[in-house]
Amino acid sequence: PPLTGSDREVAPGRWVATGPDLAGVPRTWGQVEIAPDWIVYVGVSDEVVYGPARAEALGHVGATLVVMLLGILFAALSYSDIAAALRELTEGTRAAGAGRSVPVPEGTPVEVAEVVEQFNLTLAARDRAEAAERKARERFESIFENALVGLYVATTDGCFLQVNRVLVEMLGYASESELLEVGADALFADPSDRHRRVAEALETGRVPTEELPWLRADGVPIIVRAGGKLVEGPFGDPVFEMIVLDVTEEKRTETELRQTQKMEAIGRLAGGIAHDFNNLLTVIGGNVELLEQELADEDAVREDLGEIARAARRATSLTRRLLAFSQHQRSGRQVVDVNEVVGGLGKLLGPILEETIELDVRAAPGPLLVHVDPGELEQIVLNLVLNARDAMPRGGRLVLRTAGVVGDRGDGEGLPMIELSVSDEGVGIDPTIRPRIFEPFFTTKPMGEGTGLGLSTVYGVVKRSGGTVEVESEPGVGTTLTVCLPAAVEGVQGPPPPRPTVATGASGRVLVVEDDAMVRRFVARSLEESGYEVAAVSSADTAIERIAAERRSYDLVLTDVVMPGRSGRELAEHLAVTSPDTPVLFMSGYVEDPTVSDELELRPEGLLRKPFTAAELRSSVAGAIDRSAARTPAE
Repeated sequence: PPLTGSDREVAPGRWVATGPDLAGVPRTWGQVEIAPDWIVYVGVSDEVVYGPARAEALGHVGATLVVMLLGILFAALSYSDIAAALRELTEGTRAAGAGRSVPVPEGTPVEVAEVVEQFNLTLAARDRAEAAERKARERFESIFENALVGLYVATTDGCFLQVNRVLVEMLGYASESELLEVGADALFADPSDRHRRVAEALETGRVPTEELPWLRADGVPIIVRAGGKLVEGPFGDPVFEMIVLDVTEEKRTETELRQTQKMEAIGRLAGGIAHDFNNLLTVIGGNVELLEQELADEDAVREDLGEIARAARRATSLTRRLLAFSQHQRSGRQVVDVNEVVGGLGKLLGPILEETIELDVRAAPGPLLVHVDPGELEQIVLNLVLNARDAMPRGGRLVLRTAGVVGDRGDGEGLPMIELSVSDEGVGIDPTIRPRIFEPFFTTKPMGEGTGLGLSTVYGVVKRSGGTVEVESEPGVGTTLTVCLPAAVEGVQGPPPPRPTVATGASGRVLVVEDDAMVRRFVARSLEESGYEVAAVSSADTAIERIAAERRSYDLVLTDVVMPGRSGRELAEHLAVTSPDTPVLFMSGYVEDPTVSDELELRPEGLLRKPFTAAELRSSVAGAIDRSAARTPAE
């Protein structure tokens, strides 16, 4: 064969090739090398080799073409139905609204009907989701607007995105739009404080709940408790969702509670001090009186004793102020007219005021009745006036007002109150010290010019009487102190009748029960010098044993109220059962038990208040014995 260049070795010494022979007939050649220099060629015609395969392949291709043509024809026939159904589906989808589904026309192919069914399910799910979202939005708006606390959403740069009605009212703005316009910086006296808190929140990712000083629209400071969290805003930036509660009143109440607790603790301390001090003053004053009785009128020692007596009286006044502050001085209250007391002090107030101070008394018409100790009411007026005088070193107007007002009883009903106020045009009270002005011994005056008990005494008397004390002050403008006391319903009572004086030569058996040895000796000596037969013991238990052991009865048991072990009241209760005919007279520097105090207030002749003089002691003992003797025949 001619060389074709297509020879391909298939085994050692064996090749195959394709190409025409010398006559030009296409053949497939096989070549075998059988001996050196001998090669055998065998050529088979391509028609013989590929003819059967080509014929069979042609048959298969033809059949395939026929099947394909039939498929195309069938698809062409079905397309018109599917296309029509899809067109109807498209039109139905456009017409479908909320709560509606796409209809499936009769004769719609199954495949299209399944698509329509799935589409309708999708529509129903979408409608449910939209309805749920709408309800959730409405619920959020309702909660946001009707919440009892302030709510707001704000950006980190201080722009409000949303605020609720409570926050607007809390901050005193006219509308939500006005608050949205001013922004969060307007709420802080120092905007850098807000910036610092924002930076900390962005750094930590937390917004701690804390109490913040804010400013209302009118500039009035308030205290709020604010807390919330950082969330992603509508544009991907972090925003604050915050809850705000106005705790100004709560903080004020907490401050008042702490002040009240502190005052009560100091009051108990003051009462205890006054109790022991009254015992000492009783001994000092009483023994001075006994010494004076033994001295001649021209004796030079009398002058020294007089100085001691005057010092004792000053100490007694101080003690009574301590007791008034500590709320333990409960006897001597009666119904008095505030206008009458203020009017009676008119002559006294003039000399104690500077010439540069103008006193203006503005009393409301009619009697203004309250139930207090007249001396304590006078002390209230004097302390308030003196405090106002000292606040006006350059002079000014001092206004003393009285009025009848209606207070809030707490149940919606009005409570009649009597108001007494003192206003000055003085230096005012520094806000930093205003919470302390009612503390005992707190004073802004130089050393030696004030005791610090003036306003604390006012506070103690007023609180014990069920009233209130309010302070309004502005530095450089002046101060107004207003006392409100419950109005009394009964008529004005006159002062209690004076106790009768008793000369020496009295008779009767008296049992003195006093735990303080010095007081016990003074009382026993004073009564013995008056003619009484006196026995003195240091406790209630000893008194009970002595009364039970003796055959003779006592005409009077004179007992201290506060003693270790059994109190004087417990001793009186025991004697009411075992010796009902034995009268009991109490003596005490203060009465802490409110039950005993109320009982003695209704029967003031049953209490001899320390410190007392020898004359007062003898008068009270004689009066108690006489009242007991007067009741005995009737009984």
